[in-house]
Amino acid sequence: MPGVEAGQVSSESDRVLQSIAEETGGIAFFTGDMLSLERSFTKISKELRAQYLVTYDPANKNYDGSFRKIEVKLVQGRGDLKVRTKRGYKAILDAP
Repeated sequence: MPGVEAGQVSSESDRVLQSIAEETGGIAFFTGDMLSLERSFTKISKELRAQYLVTYDPANKNYDGSFRKIEVKLVQGRGDLKVRTKRGYKAILDAP
């Protein structure tokens, strides 16, 4: 599989997987050899050790099932950091 071996998105299914990963705050890795796979796991391991969980209580308590956009920004001057989040959430009431 030439695209996978090069670590690139090559097929429509690859693009769909990458899109789903990005929309949910993740990353899709495409590897075709053991060295690339090892590098991918190293990157995942580093990210897991450096992540934060941010929560909030929305002012709008109307759980109507609508989509609500999320936007998280860093204070300027932190070029070494990157924010990766979901694009939003569906406003539904959690089950008790």
